Amino acid sequence: MFLTISAVSKKGLTTIPRRIRALLGIREGDKIEWRAIKDQGRTIIQVEPIKNPYEYLKGKKSDSRLTYEKVEHIADSLLLREIKKGAHR
Repeated sequence: MFLTISAVSKKGLTTIPRRIRALLGIREGDKIEWRAIKDQGRTIIQVEPIKNPYEYLKGKKSDSRLTYEKVEHIADSLLLREIKKGAHR
């Protein structure tokens, strides 16, 4: 375990510290799922990189946390990424 600090901008943006990115294998373009869990007066933040949103969504139909809006957002992000890839070819 290690402690690291990052600042939050007015828009709510922050940089994920290099050591955390390395530990989790986070790369540019990855989607990240954030979970906040309240536990005995503390808040625990769980972070999971989503390398392949299609695989992430596969089989999640019964997951009560998976809302239509979340699926739509991930699908939109995938579509935009594919459009950008096509523009750079």
